[in-house]
Amino acid sequence: MLSSNFRTWLKAQSGLAGLRSDDKANVAPLTALCAIPLVMIAGVAIDSSRLSSARVEVQAAVDAAALNAAAAYGTGSDGYVAIADASFDQNVAQNDVLAKANIVTDVKVNKDDNTLTMTASGNIPTTLTRIAGFTQMPLGSDGAASTVSSTVTLPVFSDYHKGQIILVMDYSSSMTEYVGGERKYKTMRDEAVKLVKNLSQNYTNPDVEFGLVPFSHAVRVTMPNNFYYGKTGTSQSTYCIDDRNYPNNLKTDTPDTSTKNNSTKFFTTSCSYFQDNKLKVRPLSTDHSATATQISEMVPYGNTHIALGMETAWHVLTPNAPYEAPQNAEETLKAIVLLTDGKQTSPGNGPNNILSVAQAEANLESLCTAIKDAGIRVVTVSFDLNDEDNADTETRLHDCASDNLEKKVAAGEPQPKYYFNADTNEELATAFGIIRDSIARNMYISK
Repeated sequence: MLSSNFRTWLKAQSGLAGLRSDDKANVAPLTALCAIPLVMIAGVAIDSSRLSSARVEVQAAVDAAALNAAAAYGTGSDGYVAIADASFDQNVAQNDVLAKANIVTDVKVNKDDNTLTMTASGNIPTTLTRIAGFTQMPLGSDGAASTVSSTVTLPVFSDYHKGQIILVMDYSSSMTEYVGGERKYKTMRDEAVKLVKNLSQNYTNPDVEFGLVPFSHAVRVTMPNNFYYGKTGTSQSTYCIDDRNYPNNLKTDTPDTSTKNNSTKFFTTSCSYFQDNKLKVRPLSTDHSATATQISEMVPYGNTHIALGMETAWHVLTPNAPYEAPQNAEETLKAIVLLTDGKQTSPGNGPNNILSVAQAEANLESLCTAIKDAGIRVVTVSFDLNDEDNADTETRLHDCASDNLEKKVAAGEPQPKYYFNADTNEELATAFGIIRDSIARNMYISK
């Protein structure tokens, strides 16, 4: 008789032989069994990548929507939630994955903390990992909450009711240079348009007025003929002007037209291409759409006379002729926002009619002091300063700006200024955002 061990060995051999004889029939199920974890591994990799991209895009959409909502809320709009939702929907609609996802948004304002928070919650549909029963992935990185959020600071309004804002914009030839792949004046232009749009509640609010002073070596204006040196008559004409005689170029007095004394009048100067380049002073206006259009159309030409730009802006804000700015009965925030990319290169008029660049720099310092003493908020921005002595220019622009009374400092510490030094397009955008909020904090715009 065969031993039990031998019989066991024979059965084992018989089974192995059968498996060898039918190996082709067993390859398919074995391969299928091995394929399942491979597909799962691939699915996890694919869906993880999709989720990561989705989170980035949702975060960007939430950030943009929160900023838009805050801008609307800050200018008195009660439709800020709808504005946030519309902004978010517009952004996510461009992504096929997000467009199919069920994402819910929420906007809340915390008046105690002075913040606005926008939240997006939901799940992203899976692809290959569905074979393991996973049909959705949480949008948020915190798993259970499945949320993405963004919190931004809101403007805080004071007792001011109206605003008159002059944008003094450097359109000298150096503004055609590139920063970050874009011409400097185009970046300045785009940010200035946003400022006008946000503070005017999408071009609709009549309680804020904007004026423009595009400058290079001259400024182009329209005024009565008898305000120009050597000209007579009260009909309106358009010329480019330079400094008045010193010290009239440091004042906003109306030119004396009753005598032949021309010392108080404006000197005309040549300015070819100014008309074609749309470079012209725009008095205060509530036609915000037209203001934005002119900003978008202007093109640089010429040298740099910052003092002349500031002198003209001060004129535009005063009740004196030729601009005769409206003086509101209720308190009005008056502000000048100056942006330049370099030092003074055009000469200014000084004592005994001596012209020099140094005098123009001295004139700018005197004008800034006088403008601030007149109760006008001065905000200055330097963009990509490229002068060899840019430290002097930076100091001059810093000192020109008003004290930032919103910033609390310890006793004995210097008060920070409304001055911004931007070297990149992103820094300029940030500066304009802060300027917008700062002006809004000091100006209540009623709908």
